[in-house]
Amino acid sequence: MIIDKSSESNKKVFQKILSFSVGIFVIGLLIVLYVLQNIAGVNEKITLMHLEKEKNALLKEQQELKINIEFLTSPERLGKIAKEKFNMQSLSGDKIYIVKLKK
Repeated sequence: MIIDKSSESNKKVFQKILSFSVGIFVIGLLIVLYVLQNIAGVNEKITLMHLEKEKNALLKEQQELKINIEFLTSPERLGKIAKEKFNMQSLSGDKIYIVKLKK
């Protein structure tokens, strides 16, 4: 049986090249995955910053609305509107009547 040494040598070279190529491919794939993961992390941080900004704006608006509610429902303001728009008068002790309703 004759063994062709050049054929075996070619197989070994081919296997080495194949192993090297697979190694390079795996390393390249890992680098790509690492970069994609970092991009996703950066995108999440940007989204978080936008959400924090929106949250702060909404909290500020909520505080302003609470102040407006307190102003609009203040007894002094409501009394003034009642007198000016509806010609109502402030109650004095002799003009208070208690009405009981039957159920």
